[in-house]
Amino acid sequence: MKQSIKKILVIGALLIAPAQISLAQSNPFAAAVTVDNRAVTYFEIEQRAAFLDVLRAPGNVLKTARETLVNERLQLNAAQSLGIQINQEELAVGMAEFAKRANLKTAEFIKAIGQDGIEPETFQDFVRAGLTWRKLVQNRFVGRAQVSEDEIDRALALSSRKGGARVLLSEIVLPARNPEEAEASKNLAAELKDTIKTQSAFESAARTYSVSGSAANGGRITWLPLANLPPSIVPVLLTLKPGEVSDTVPVENAISMFQVRGLQEFDAPRLTTLSVEYATILFGGADSGAAQIAAKNLADTIDTCDDIYGFTNKNPEAAFAREVLPVGKIPQDVALELAKMDKNEISTSLRRNNGTALLFVMMCGRTPELTEGSRDEMRASLINRRIETYANNYLEDLRADSIIVEK
Repeated sequence: MKQSIKKILVIGALLIAPAQISLAQSNPFAAAVTVDNRAVTYFEIEQRAAFLDVLRAPGNVLKTARETLVNERLQLNAAQSLGIQINQEELAVGMAEFAKRANLKTAEFIKAIGQDGIEPETFQDFVRAGLTWRKLVQNRFVGRAQVSEDEIDRALALSSRKGGARVLLSEIVLPARNPEEAEASKNLAAELKDTIKTQSAFESAARTYSVSGSAANGGRITWLPLANLPPSIVPVLLTLKPGEVSDTVPVENAISMFQVRGLQEFDAPRLTTLSVEYATILFGGADSGAAQIAAKNLADTIDTCDDIYGFTNKNPEAAFAREVLPVGKIPQDVALELAKMDKNEISTSLRRNNGTALLFVMMCGRTPELTEGSRDEMRASLINRRIETYANNYLEDLRADSIIVEK
């Protein structure tokens, strides 16, 4: 039964070893974080982390649990202020649908996760938060997320199996390592979107404000196959005309905006990237330059992802991960870097931990899949992705307007 549950979320072929789900805290019901005076307890974090571990979620499940629970407090606070809630019947249906993914009934699922010490309330809270946020997002954004027939025609033309498509982009990446910086960057992005009318103006702004590795080049990126880009980004780009500037796209510790310089179809079967295999190492000391030196030294000694194991064998404490994930499950800033890379290429542009750590990223390979979509499917895809973008931006607004205190 437990093996059946763990099939729910097998995201990659190579998964990080199971986490030690424990927080050193004498009172598990003390607040670990408060969100507008609403507590997230250590017990809740441990319970959610254990639940994520059962689902085989990748990465540091304790960190993910804390971040997710903070987001859920923001989302539930917003829903409460708007009078949006989930009734018991909706909750029961949602729990049954989730349990069905493991071919179990709700009671069987609860009993199975209970073998790992997970309380029924943890599962209920997980489902309730997801359903409530979905209802809020649907109520708030569905009316704004409609797409025109021209946009659907254009998207279908670009995604036709009769040919592939690629896009020529420029990017501006603004820092958002804390709420204050995120708010300042959001205001700057709004100003840039209102004032940038030409390619040269965008390039000037990129050189002045962008923290991306492309800044020195005016934010210009070479041609990228649409199939390589994160799914949430593609509909944003497909609805832009050359020269137009996109709305902001939140990524980890940053805010991105794009200008389309060109779209091109070419005569080849269109390949959609099914999943990407990539490796990452987190180097501390980016603020002192030590991380850049360490990353360069590693890059100079390896040719393939397999070569990294020579480094990790000598440095077992290295924060190393190698994963195979669907493009839509990869952190968006990492996915954007990977979209620019060929197999065995390396990026050292990304930062973590408020800019003090460098994320070394190496592309190991892509798994393609031929796909074909109908007009209705394309309409639904464009609308859903637009809603997702609105929802992500709304969540960032909620975060900026809230008082979040880490204990």
